Amino acid sequence: MGYSLSVLGLYPVLDGREILALSERMATGSLAGEPFYRAPFYPAILSTFLIAGVPFEDLPLAARCFNFLLHLLSTVLIWRLAKQVWQSETAALLAGSLFGFNPVVLHFVGDPLDVTLAITLMLAAIERSCDVTGRRPGFAGLLLGLAILTRPHLLVLAIAWIAVQWRVLDSSRRIALLCAFAMPLMVMAGVNMHLGGEPRILPWQGAFNLWAANRPGSNGRYFEHQLTVESRDAGANAARLEADAIYSKEHLASTASIDERNRYWRDRFLADALDEPLRLVKLFAQKLYFLCNDFEQYNNKTYIFHKRRAPLLALNPLNWSLLVTLSAAGLVLGWRLPHMRALAVSAGALAFGILLFYVSARFRLLLVPLLAVIAGGVTRLATDRSKFKAALGAAVLMLVVSQSPIDRADHEKTFVADQLLIARAASELGYYEYAISESKAALEMAPGNQTAHEIACVSAFNVWLVGFRNILPSTIPIEDCEAALPSNAAYNVLAHAHWQRNEYDEARSIWHALSAHENIEQQAAIGALLMTGEIDAAHVEIDLDRRTDPRLLIALAAHHNNRAAAILAELQGEDTVAAEIAHYKRLYIQSQP
Repeated sequence: MGYSLSVLGLYPVLDGREILALSERMATGSLAGEPFYRAPFYPAILSTFLIAGVPFEDLPLAARCFNFLLHLLSTVLIWRLAKQVWQSETAALLAGSLFGFNPVVLHFVGDPLDVTLAITLMLAAIERSCDVTGRRPGFAGLLLGLAILTRPHLLVLAIAWIAVQWRVLDSSRRIALLCAFAMPLMVMAGVNMHLGGEPRILPWQGAFNLWAANRPGSNGRYFEHQLTVESRDAGANAARLEADAIYSKEHLASTASIDERNRYWRDRFLADALDEPLRLVKLFAQKLYFLCNDFEQYNNKTYIFHKRRAPLLALNPLNWSLLVTLSAAGLVLGWRLPHMRALAVSAGALAFGILLFYVSARFRLLLVPLLAVIAGGVTRLATDRSKFKAALGAAVLMLVVSQSPIDRADHEKTFVADQLLIARAASELGYYEYAISESKAALEMAPGNQTAHEIACVSAFNVWLVGFRNILPSTIPIEDCEAALPSNAAYNVLAHAHWQRNEYDEARSIWHALSAHENIEQQAAIGALLMTGEIDAAHVEIDLDRRTDPRLLIALAAHHNNRAAAILAELQGEDTVAAEIAHYKRLYIQSQP
């Protein structure tokens, strides 16, 4: 619950923010007219909370509670699965503990991310398949299909698991397995056909991610941006924004079908692989090394950074190195057991799917439950010493590989990104002074960081704005704003700094420049020009809706635009509209000569 009171707990960022936004669009029936770009099953479940009456601002907490229940269910499933595999209560207890108390798993349970649900669905499918007393291949296939619609990386595991089960099922159960497995995918195809006119059974972000994860210059550990792409939509997919920008730049156009875009990224991946095959082999070798290494690679957040800030995580002794070391020994001890080879094949297939993309903490999290089940077998050493030397050798090898030193300075450079995420979340929540202090902490780690200067600039502006509302204005620091350029948000704040200093021509010049082309501050700049009398409201040709910048809505409402006033009343409440208009008039007109 402590995490629920933190800024990241109150305001999830990046993938978590995207999932929440997608859930809201599902609940309100405002989905884009295109096939799903990311897996929709987890957001669809969260949308039912909104439909049931949970306020959107409480959805992160609702998702956290839901994830915690899923985590408990997954722990029980691991206990049951380990008991089936090892026929031992002790092995089941060890396996359940290795997963249930795993600090990295618990770390991601706190965010509205789909990996927790994917783990539960995967485990439920495997546990049903291994229960020979009441095997239900149809139910297991259905769960695997849903798991793929939650995390598409599980497709490789699903294929491997079905292939293994194929050998032990009769023809009727094989048909039941395939039909049940295909059912969710066919539903996905139907939904995509309805939304975008294309019967896609999977999300379509994979082609770009395959290229981005293996392109020349990729670290293979986590997604690195090549471009800075601004968006007014806090729930936008950052990788998609970059993919669209790169594609548009290469083709001098932004209109193309999904098939054309995906073909382009697949062709680029193959061309790069054929041009430099040794580079790709080296990259995959590095990925395999980092997959086995104890260090939890960055994925939206760097685990070790947040572990140091969270006492409960810092005190937890469980880690990846311990898990893979015990699982190596367990694999040797139980290799001849009926289900062990099936688990090993499935884990290997999943690892291959991970290596195709990134080996970051959240991607390899799916391996944790399978490794925990296998690791439970080390309890056999108490009664079976015949394989002690082989198990010890496998364990020592994995211990050495997982604990081998890496350049922590290189991997901890993502700490700056973590610091900035906290600052960004604090700013969005209105904790502007805290946002400034966190952005300054980021600047201590990375002097001159543009994003840190931008957050400091915008947060200082918001401090000034709140002060102005209370008729206690402070000073906007120009230095941070100038250091953040060419950020459009900083550019807009710079205009207000000029306005505060009675440099009206300079301010209007910036607003005119921002209003002349599409950017995240264009509508705000138009609103400022409206309020200062530079342009007439009748000349503003923008389709107004809930996504319109509130600053433009306020400016139009001040010029008696009923549509803008109605949207403002819907978003902020009728009582606040008049107060906001009065405030903005004072902000832009009061000091004007």
